[in-house]
Amino acid sequence: MPRTDRAALERFLLDLAHNQAAVRLSATALKLAHPFFVLAESGQVPVRRPFRYSAAARAINLATGRAVERITLVSPGFTFTHGPGWMVGDRTLAAVLRSEYFEQVPEFVRDYAWNALWDSLWAGLKGKLMDDSHWESVRPALFYLTCFCLLGDRQKVARLAPLVSLLPRSNPLGESRDRNNDWVVITD
Repeated sequence: MPRTDRAALERFLLDLAHNQAAVRLSATALKLAHPFFVLAESGQVPVRRPFRYSAAARAINLATGRAVERITLVSPGFTFTHGPGWMVGDRTLAAVLRSEYFEQVPEFVRDYAWNALWDSLWAGLKGKLMDDSHWESVRPALFYLTCFCLLGDRQKVARLAPLVSLLPRSNPLGESRDRNNDWVVITD
């Protein structure tokens, strides 16, 4: 069985929660992480819902602060056939999230959150997602959500939660290099 530890993530979140808001947000983080634990443990996405363009556009916009005028759906093989060149620079989801949130999280929180997520979930999740690009989207979204839960920042958690909910079944790779506000999303 893949290495996961839900109880370790829960202990980590509750031990480092510095106020009541952080404790409540920890429950939110655990609920949002649940599909990823299921995926890591069974290889199956627990909930299959139809893809909704409006929900995906809203989730991307809330989390990134960038306009989403169009979503281009592609299959999981897209990154292999188009190569990594289309994902250059600051247009990938990971790069956008980093530019939006990195400086807002104290270094010690980043360090603790990174290690806790690796020990409890990421080691088991690696290799279970659609492809490596999906891994590069899931990691920062869960990471920043966890950091803001620890900090008790309800607004940031509310911005990231819809994106994290979208990620088990869809992967917003990033904004198209050819068209502004057109996000490329992998779905299976």
